[in-house]
Amino acid sequence: EAKAWATRILHKPEDITINNNHVIRFGQEDHEKLMSIQTKFNVLITEFFRNGKCGITINGERTDVSSAALEVEAMLLKAQEDFANAEENELLRSVVCWQAFPGSEEPEINAALEKTYLTGVDSKRKLQKSGLKIVKVEKMENNALKQVFELNEKRVLKFQQLYQCVTAQFCELICRVGFQREYAPPEEQKYGAGIYFTTEVETALKLWKDYEEEYIYIIEARVLTGQSTAGSPQFIVPPPTKDDPLVLYDSVTDANKDIFVIFNGQQALPEFLITFRICLTLSKSKFPWSGRRLIS
Repeated sequence: EAKAWATRILHKPEDITINNNHVIRFGQEDHEKLMSIQTKFNVLITEFFRNGKCGITINGERTDVSSAALEVEAMLLKAQEDFANAEENELLRSVVCWQAFPGSEEPEINAALEKTYLTGVDSKRKLQKSGLKIVKVEKMENNALKQVFELNEKRVLKFQQLYQCVTAQFCELICRVGFQREYAPPEEQKYGAGIYFTTEVETALKLWKDYEEEYIYIIEARVLTGQSTAGSPQFIVPPPTKDDPLVLYDSVTDANKDIFVIFNGQQALPEFLITFRICLTLSKSKFPWSGRRLIS
């Protein structure tokens, strides 16, 4: 994936579009740095926000565009890492077993101690699938996420095993801090601005069909769907139930209940990362989203 990314960056023509929702986490200093990069390489940098997706477009001479893109990508990587670290520290603080010293409120130190403690816990479970050819299945382990999920499970009793399609850059982050809206928004958010999952792998492949990578990455998760209702593009939180306007539904869904949307990442626990390989030469019949079939 790194090789393919480098090729795209270094051999693009006079414009590059970088899709990354962490643009919304840029602060004043970051925007000043974007202006500096624009001046330094004599390019035009434009931020965009549409259909639940954010990114940056860079226009100019090819070599200047590539150089500017590398610096912008570095800024985005730092933004997503800062966000992941902040989420991870907050998550670990909620279930912390260790502190640097009594009364310590240093989240980074406490988080480091907690991660060291949690690495001693291990379990394995075999995952059996049929139909698709799988390259690799990896168990995703994070006891802090699991403890927070189990606390929510006491409130939302119903869960389902669901799937989400993600790009390579977010696999490790989801294992660390769980599911976030920014990591895998579908092309159209028909049922609300939340975190999307599907009941079947093939449905996930159709929902997240814009692929540029050599592999497909599917995360299987335990998702607290609880009480569901029909989704709507206007939803940013679940709607209230009919019985009590102060009580919200736990999730929303499509008419066939093939797609579920939650609005709180702590309602989902990532369990397995399943990797498939794409073959460009095979027929379109099975997966119309790209005209490619999966092989081992």
